[in-house]
Amino acid sequence: TFFPISENSFAVWYIMMMVGITFGAPSEFTLAADIPVADVAAYAFGSPIFGSLVINVDESVRDRVTAYLDKEGVSWEVLN
Repeated sequence: TFFPISENSFAVWYIMMMVGITFGAPSEFTLAADIPVADVAAYAFGSPIFGSLVINVDESVRDRVTAYLDKEGVSWEVLN
């Protein structure tokens, strides 16, 4: 497989984020958000800490994928 760290887990993470954005807050709030995933998480849980948590987890996932791609000699551009 391309990703040894369960490629399905990356897909599930992003699907969960899209569903969360869709149902986590009123559409007016979501459309006005600067960073929709983080802002909706903060709105839904009632604390900006949760928005930061979502961003940090997303960065961790991105960093793991980037490290694997670097090790394999593949760039993000190939995936786009």
